[in-house]
Amino acid sequence: MGTGQFGTNTGWLPGSTQRQVIDINCDGYLDIVGFGTGATYVALGDGKGHFGNAFVGTSEFGTNTGWRLDSTQRLVERV
Repeated sequence: MGTGQFGTNTGWLPGSTQRQVIDINCDGYLDIVGFGTGATYVALGDGKGHFGNAFVGTSEFGTNTGWRLDSTQRLVERV
């Protein structure tokens, strides 16, 4: 599966869900992090423009627990 798993046709809507691109696992390849309705999802990149299937990174930070784009910004940062 590719980046389409974070598309509007799968429920990722502008104004309610947020997606970011960052190298989350420090392998040198960009990954996708999506803050969805019920969880935060991650799809790992392979460095060739493809992404693996999204998996639940954490059940935190979903819109159903009060996180909203207009009032509660979520940012991914490597430390």
